[in-house]
Amino acid sequence: MFASDDRLPPADETAEWNLIVAVFNKPELLDEMDAESICRDFSTTANTILFTTISEMWSNNIRPDMGSLASTLRANNKLDPVGGMAAISRLMQASLDIFDWQFSLKTVKDLALSRRLAKAGVAVSQLAHDQTRPIIERLDTAQQLVYDIAQDNTDINHAIPSPEACDVVIDRLYSGRKDNIIGHGFNQLYSITGGIRDGHLHVVIGETSMGKSHFGIAQVVSYAPIVPVLAVTMEMDEDEYMTRILARYSGVDSQKILQNNLTEEELSRVVEATNIVSQLKLHIFKSSQPTGEQIRTEIRRCTRHWGERPRLLVIDYLQYMNTSGHRSRVEELGAITKDFKRVAMEFGLCSLLLSQARREIYERHDRRPKKNDSRECGTIENDANLILGLYRDEMARPDADDVELGKIEIGVLKNRGGKVNLTVKMDFDPTTSCFS
Repeated sequence: MFASDDRLPPADETAEWNLIVAVFNKPELLDEMDAESICRDFSTTANTILFTTISEMWSNNIRPDMGSLASTLRANNKLDPVGGMAAISRLMQASLDIFDWQFSLKTVKDLALSRRLAKAGVAVSQLAHDQTRPIIERLDTAQQLVYDIAQDNTDINHAIPSPEACDVVIDRLYSGRKDNIIGHGFNQLYSITGGIRDGHLHVVIGETSMGKSHFGIAQVVSYAPIVPVLAVTMEMDEDEYMTRILARYSGVDSQKILQNNLTEEELSRVVEATNIVSQLKLHIFKSSQPTGEQIRTEIRRCTRHWGERPRLLVIDYLQYMNTSGHRSRVEELGAITKDFKRVAMEFGLCSLLLSQARREIYERHDRRPKKNDSRECGTIENDANLILGLYRDEMARPDADDVELGKIEIGVLKNRGGKVNLTVKMDFDPTTSCFS
């Protein structure tokens, strides 16, 4: 355990100096680096100033030499902090071909990460002794500290020219890779929407008892045999959620399973279903009011467990969530939807938000949801890649002579880059969460 910063891992000043010499003699190398990030990796103020100044000069189309670098430093009152003209002369005398700049870059970054890890260790030690905060909150903070360091070590995306972008597409076509993942059981719907894609936000809107939770569970069942899935439930506990999944696989009424009112034959089917369900790549997270940070923690935990990241995150449901610092509930939920879009892009998964329909829908003659019908959240329409609306005739018009029983309509209300205003009609059994 490190007690203070003076116990941090040492830096390699030779590697830092070699890197500065490299970009001074050949500033084109900066085009291959994330200079802004590297500026934070040096161990001394002098080295940070030199690298930052050279980088900024190159960004302004100025090729650094002894005179231009000295004048730029002098104009910013930074010549003396770097060691004066002696430091500039040392740069001029250094040879570019006596070292491998990529090795020096890796050394600088690795040691910078080591120092950050040590600092995180100090912070975690302080968290362990902070009895004023709940332990789960301190654990989440500790995980985030380490996760942020890991994120510093990820590859940085850069703009690429069009020929290279074309090569990426052609390579994907010839290799047979796909950007989307298609689940099971919703063939017609997935033929329209393309299934799930990394970085996408999908929203499902429905009134109470229209089948939102059942649809979310059906999506879990559709994808968990293929890829890891994280299901976040605020309305049901883990037992009820799993009961509905077992009902889906066994064909036994979920209420009978919950009440333990089964025949021998039904019990046998449920037990047999557990053999299948136990093989699913599924994590269930129950929380009455989860925060975005808690869900990020669960995504990381799921990734460690399965050895690969979740590809689908199902949230049941949006209006149960809250945050702070916003003036109104509309702004609050708008911030939450934007955060889940960021989660999707940050972790390379698809976020599926189940959302309650706004009250005005009950006053309409046609109660089929529209894409702006999510309660208290007008930004969903802009943030979502896909919006689906659920409608059951038997719930909206129970006393009508021509009511359709056992049917559910899934309306494609928004489909960025695809067809919209289409409806998929399916058989639906709420006792088993079965769509067919």
